[in-house]
Amino acid sequence: MDFIPFQKEYKKIRLGKLNPEVRIIASFLFALPAAFISDVLSILCTLIIIFLIGFLGGAITKNLLKRWGELIPIMLVFVVFLPFFGGTTELWAFNFLYWRIVIYSDRIWFAIQLFLTMNTMFFSFIMFFSSLTFTEFSHLRIIPSLFRSTLILTFRYIPLFFDQNRKISEAQLLRGKKRIKGFLARLKNFGYMLGTTIVKSLEQSVRTYESLKMRGFGGVIPISEHKFGIKDVIFLIICIIVIFFIIVFIPAFSIM
Repeated sequence: MDFIPFQKEYKKIRLGKLNPEVRIIASFLFALPAAFISDVLSILCTLIIIFLIGFLGGAITKNLLKRWGELIPIMLVFVVFLPFFGGTTELWAFNFLYWRIVIYSDRIWFAIQLFLTMNTMFFSFIMFFSSLTFTEFSHLRIIPSLFRSTLILTFRYIPLFFDQNRKISEAQLLRGKKRIKGFLARLKNFGYMLGTTIVKSLEQSVRTYESLKMRGFGGVIPISEHKFGIKDVIFLIICIIVIFFIIVFIPAFSIM
């Protein structure tokens, strides 16, 4: 399953009416300021606005929320121990065996801020990226082709390979093959399945290409492009105004 839950090619969403490059720019407009905002309320407002854009634009799906939920425990691991180190204001202290454990109130707010920042940046990127179809993502001009190819390999084909590897391993066990033990033996089996999968994929690609060529395929897949228009300009201007308002005015209402 893809790490980024791209939209289906036949599915039309409201956010999909915008130029793909504009959506990627918008993801950076929301994510990058969140990395430098130190006010918890401002970060929370940014996250809520991103969620509202995705909800109203039709980009919020079960798969997207599932990806978000899968990464929340990882983010918690990064922040859960922060209140115990490097603080200045003690909130609570207790003895545990031979150690004195101290919880600092200022580090609690820092942990909350860091947790919200990671969620905001991740959700901004994955929401706007998942509003794209895979075809739109593979033809983005704003991302260098080498970096884009690396992302396609990382987020699409490697997960597909692991899923295929799991199915092959389960099929082997159902046919009576004993579970392989030992690192070298598993590595050798993994290499065999990797080679087999790549060879079969290449053979299938050649057969598909020859079949399409016999039907008049000229080597170019036509895609419908969303040209940069006035609605894209208006959307970017609104995003910039919203970010400016959050950075400048929201901290005045914060008590944290």
